Amino acid sequence: MSVRNKKATRKGTNMRVKLRELRKSHNMTQECIAKKLYIHRTHYNHIENGHKGVTLENAIKLKKILNYKDDDLFENN
Repeated sequence: MSVRNKKATRKGTNMRVKLRELRKSHNMTQECIAKKLYIHRTHYNHIENGHKGVTLENAIKLKKILNYKDDDLFENN
């Protein structure tokens, strides 16, 4: 199994894909979102890539920043 396939089976794949797609659809960088969350860019990168979880407070902020209305953004699929 390649590294790419191993990453695809990690929990939260759906969340990671959604976060990345939403961020890019808003023409935002990881740096821009991290600044709005008051965290370091590498910390946001770890959230987006599934290496770290996101606090409830930051999850709510992310939904507002990305203008995401549904409740399924942080489901583990």
